[in-house]
Amino acid sequence: MRDHTPRPVPGGSAHSLNGHARLALGAAARLGYQLRLLDLPDGYLLDVSDGRRQGVLATGSASPYALNDARSFCLARDKAFTARVLAHVGIATIPTALFFLTDARAAYRSPGRERVDALAYVAANAPVFAKPNQGARGAFAEIIPDLPAFTAYLDRLEPQVEAVVLQPVLRGREHRVLCLQGQALAWYTKTLPHLVGDGATPLESLAARAGLTLT
Repeated sequence: MRDHTPRPVPGGSAHSLNGHARLALGAAARLGYQLRLLDLPDGYLLDVSDGRRQGVLATGSASPYALNDARSFCLARDKAFTARVLAHVGIATIPTALFFLTDARAAYRSPGRERVDALAYVAANAPVFAKPNQGARGAFAEIIPDLPAFTAYLDRLEPQVEAVVLQPVLRGREHRVLCLQGQALAWYTKTLPHLVGDGATPLESLAARAGLTLT
């Protein structure tokens, strides 16, 4: 049976490394690879290089095995991991803070990112943009104006959401690029729907003319 007892992080941190990270560190040392922990003091996001090639692995809820596309999928699904990886390779990113809404597995992460810490963060930085760390299709992605609104937001999230990311509110045009195997396949800009009236035509008619449905 493998020993999954938490161990000290290299560098003297009081936190611990998970089993996959310890195995990766040992394997890298034996093979002569360079391995960096990108999310110290936690150690769930690892950059590994043999001097010619470079890759990123993630442990915890992600897949640490570089055998197929599951690794890339797990990294992309985790918004906090994605932000760290993009910043690591030199791509400008929005500052992203990760907080957990449950104390499950709290012993396996560094302190300062629990629900009470999220409340303190919003109190000091509101308004913020909040969304589930592993959400999709814009579910629960909202601008939070103040602390009472954030408390109500957390009540709506629990218990189905384990962690949230908080970011500053940035306003402007949103551009999205679809990439596959390093190639940009498509690009588009998101814009808010709008109608231009003439002072006489009813709103419903304007919407129908523009192909929109009012709800």
